[in-house]
Amino acid sequence: MVWSAVSRNGMSLKYADTSFRQDADFMIQAAKSDWRCIGAAAPELLKDKDFMMRASRVDARTWKFAASSLLENKYLCLNALRVRPMAFRFFSVKLRSQGRTCLEALQQHPDTAPFISPKLWESKRFVAQAV
Repeated sequence: MVWSAVSRNGMSLKYADTSFRQDADFMIQAAKSDWRCIGAAAPELLKDKDFMMRASRVDARTWKFAASSLLENKYLCLNALRVRPMAFRFFSVKLRSQGRTCLEALQQHPDTAPFISPKLWESKRFVAQAV
């Protein structure tokens, strides 16, 4: 019954028993039907870097639901880019404003450019290094 609801609307999981929302494997399977169900995952899963990396393999947009502590982690961000380049847009503004981090992101995937802080693009030094 839970699978039926999830396949129609992933956010319906927020009404399911907590045991479903705490089960990492169940949540990953559910995300394959609707990535938005990750938003209903138990808070401890949204703080778990391994769970979020698995979820991002399903859809980069799952980073939208990650705990803010994960979204400020430079190494996690760069690893996430290897899996899904578009994940960069969900990481913290602070991280997307750091020159070195953004240069590394650009080297990995030029598609990250639109998500880099506009202030960095105003810097001649940054632009010279980026191109």
